Amino acid sequence: MRRCCWRPAAPANRRPRRYRCCLLRRYLGTPAENSFAQNFPTVHVLDRTSGGTPVAPADQQRIADELTGVTFVADRNSVVVTEGCAHVKDGGILITLGTIDGGGSPAAGR
Repeated sequence: MRRCCWRPAAPANRRPRRYRCCLLRRYLGTPAENSFAQNFPTVHVLDRTSGGTPVAPADQQRIADELTGVTFVADRNSVVVTEGCAHVKDGGILITLGTIDGGGSPAAGR
């Protein structure tokens, strides 16, 4: 198990960053299983979740350290080109993390 992955002994307040790191690693590292079937040269992640909760700077740093090429951005418009069909600059991808509620078993798929 990679060090960013969830471990049952991890305190509850540390689990979201471990989940996020593992999920990003899996999504970006197995292109045959993601919705694009390709690797992206640039990966941008919004610095807040889809619910508006900020991703703590320490968590951003840990994720960026663990996953090569991942950068956090404060504004989607800084990486999205809106001329013609909207797309991420330089053939990249923009990811918005969801809020993790932390209840139940990690395998329960809530």
